[in-house]
Amino acid sequence: FLVLFALQSVFALAQDFHFSQYWAALTKLNPALTGLFDGQLRLGAIYRNQWIQQQAFATYAVSADANLFSKPLNGDVFGFGLSFYQEIEGKNAFKNTGANLSLAFNKKIGKRKLIHYLGLGFDFSYFQKQINLQNAVYGNLFESGANFDPVENYNYKSTSFADFGLGANYVLQI
Repeated sequence: FLVLFALQSVFALAQDFHFSQYWAALTKLNPALTGLFDGQLRLGAIYRNQWIQQQAFATYAVSADANLFSKPLNGDVFGFGLSFYQEIEGKNAFKNTGANLSLAFNKKIGKRKLIHYLGLGFDFSYFQKQINLQNAVYGNLFESGANFDPVENYNYKSTSFADFGLGANYVLQI
């Protein structure tokens, strides 16, 4: 098991959205937290703008997750969540857009004062990354006598990919 875990770092590549308060985006923090709250529906939004004068980074996210079937499941929690993200770097030079679907099941253990939840969550995300180099500025554009635009000779496209996540959770309520 430890060998597989160590080898994962060789094959795994990741770049998450830049959140200052990442704990406010619970379903991105751990998919097993989806639906695990008092209530039936949780809505959330988060916004981050770094270096406002240079328009360097702006991140937007909205999410909703629900606690489904808790009464028919005798306190067990089945959670379902949706999230949408967008990150813009520079003057629309780089955009990272994503949608996320998360599912979780938390098993209630204990019936007296101490209640334990043991949970497992799964998420599926779809991302699209785009780059617009027309707004980029390169050093050789300022050099005297250089009439070369590095953007002019390239055909830049967007790329899309899917991402999967798995999380586990243990909660003790007193």
